[in-house]
Amino acid sequence: LGHVIDHALVEPALAARLDAPIPAGYGCDPVQPDIGCAPRPERFAETFAKWATGDIGFNLPIGYKVEPPASLDDWGAQLVSGVDAA
Repeated sequence: LGHVIDHALVEPALAARLDAPIPAGYGCDPVQPDIGCAPRPERFAETFAKWATGDIGFNLPIGYKVEPPASLDDWGAQLVSGVDAA
């Protein structure tokens, strides 16, 4: 569902603002960012799922293991207000 919301409702400027506080993902090498880094659509989808369900799910042995931003509530509020403005 996060991918659908991202594609259908999130404009590029909002996507950049929402992505800024999301960690790059477990195992991301800053020198070689293509190795182990979750791409922006995956960071959005995982963060959306955490926000929508209230379950951070970080310890699952699957996926990109993207940690949530410092405040899921703030992230979700920014998503809702940004989509409403568009």
